[in-house]
Amino acid sequence: IELFHLRSIQQSSLDRYHSMFYELPIPCFTLNELGHIMEWNHAAAAYFELPEYEVVDKPVSEILGTGVFRSEAEGAVYQVFLGHHPRPVNVNIDLPNGTTRQVRWFVSPVRNGRGDVVGAVNTIGLMPTGAVIETEERSSAAA
Repeated sequence: IELFHLRSIQQSSLDRYHSMFYELPIPCFTLNELGHIMEWNHAAAAYFELPEYEVVDKPVSEILGTGVFRSEAEGAVYQVFLGHHPRPVNVNIDLPNGTTRQVRWFVSPVRNGRGDVVGAVNTIGLMPTGAVIETEERSSAAA
C-alpha cells in the first residue's frame, strides 16, 4: 500500500511538471552544467523547428549556434551556476527559416534537494519585431 501511495505521488508530480513545463506556450529548455540540453518543451520545438529527440543531450551551442553562446546569454547561464540571479538579456537568434529575431532571454536555476544548482531553465521571451530596438533607442536618447 505504501509503495502504491508513493507511485501515485510520483505520477502526480510528473503530470504536474509535464503540464507546467512541456505545455507552456513559450519556448523553454533546460541545460545541465556542461551546457547540454536536457529538456526541450513543445513551444521550443515549434519555434526552433527542432523536435526534442534531435536536441536532447547535445551542446546548446551545437543546436542554437555559437553566436547565441558568445553573447550575454552565455554569461547569464554561468551566473546561474554560480548561484546568482541574472537579469534577462536581449539576444539575437537565427531561426531555421533564415530570419533573425531579437528575444528576451531569461535564465533560472534548477536545484536539487540540497539546494545545489544542477541545471538552468532558459525561457525565450518572444518580442514583437522592433519593440526592443525602440526601447533601446529611447534609452540612448535620454542619456
